Amino acid sequence: LSKPGTKFMLLAGSAAEKRHWGPPRIKESEIRGDFSPSFKIESMKQSWFDLDRRRHSKKGPWAWCVMMTRKRE
Repeated sequence: LSKPGTKFMLLAGSAAEKRHWGPPRIKESEIRGDFSPSFKIESMKQSWFDLDRRRHSKKGPWAWCVMMTRKRE
């Protein structure tokens, strides 16, 4: 639950990730479809989760970083 004008940041696993490990993955179209009715998407970019030192990779799994604002009813 949120009020109009509320800022919301979503950090989620990206469907672009090809490795077998990592967080659950979501497509850009799913984020837009689920959130666009109630939120204005201010920015959406792909990034990486922090380094995974257990596997010695330079970057963790692909991630979506999305900043949104709750729309007025």
